[in-house]
Amino acid sequence: MTSKSETQKPSLNSNERDFIYDSEGFIQWCVDIHGKSVGTVKSYLSSMRTAFLTQFDLEMYDPFFDLKRTFSNLKRDNEASFEALEFEFKSLLVAKELVEKYGDTIITEDAEFLEAPTEMWLTALRTYLKYIRSKIDCSRQLAGLPIVITDDKELFLDLPLTKEFRQYLKSRGHGYTKSSIDTMCCKLRRLYNLFIRRRLKVDVMPDLQKYIDEGHSLKPFLQLLKSKIDYEKEGHIAPELSYDDFSRGKAAFSQYCDFIEDYSANPNKYSSI
Repeated sequence: MTSKSETQKPSLNSNERDFIYDSEGFIQWCVDIHGKSVGTVKSYLSSMRTAFLTQFDLEMYDPFFDLKRTFSNLKRDNEASFEALEFEFKSLLVAKELVEKYGDTIITEDAEFLEAPTEMWLTALRTYLKYIRSKIDCSRQLAGLPIVITDDKELFLDLPLTKEFRQYLKSRGHGYTKSSIDTMCCKLRRLYNLFIRRRLKVDVMPDLQKYIDEGHSLKPFLQLLKSKIDYEKEGHIAPELSYDDFSRGKAAFSQYCDFIEDYSANPNKYSSI
């Protein structure tokens, strides 16, 4: 790792330019999909800037610049350009792993060693990696290519309106606790990432709120999708999942379907969340 004085060159000063690729898109995605506040996401961006300015020499290695360039050069009918995008994504993953392994200190300009807020950095990086993964997958789908499925739970995507779904469960009573809601959301996330995203030819789940806002009824689609969650008939699609994963995941998805129906009918009920 390098010192802050070695990496914080004038052209990379965080006050002069935002070197994080597509920071505005990242903010919007976190707000829309994860229900994060703008302030929280801006703190993620600040954490990432600090991590890269203090732990890497961005004049020598800038994964965000390479990511931006590769997205700009993306050609939908060219598989090689998508392979280049996957390479840059893996490069960003390696950067996260380096921060995780070595990013425990910051060296100030006065050669003082300070403890680094590594966990804050990693939370921000993991969230950003999920955003880039979803952005790549969306581009692949538009090009008619299959999305890339990972069994790395750190990169699992959440279903939209998860924050509101949690509130829905709490409001129903039935003995739901924070722990039981966390478990249900974990089972649902695992089912979504390892089965549903494979089962759907095009993963439209991230666009659910848009369809709701446009007045579409999602009940027929969601009920049909729920009927496909069958370990005996469809388990081969997701070999990582057991019978119990399917069973508990389907129960969680059923609750999510009920929530979507309630949200579609009463969106204002959740506006203050």
